[in-house]
Amino acid sequence: MTYKLEFVPSAFKEWGKLGHTLREQIKKKLGERLQAPRVQADALRELPNHYKIKFKA
Repeated sequence: MTYKLEFVPSAFKEWGKLGHTLREQIKKKLGERLQAPRVQADALRELPNHYKIKFKA
């Protein structure tokens, strides 16, 4: 199945304010999640079909 990513306008505005390094990290991770969006190890117990994404500081 093919997935696509769409930003709501407020999120896209914040995306533009991010630094280049952080934006590239997020872009890479979102690309991975578009290929395999449901990672069971990252599932949130309280929210079905919601998953966490962690970044190294």
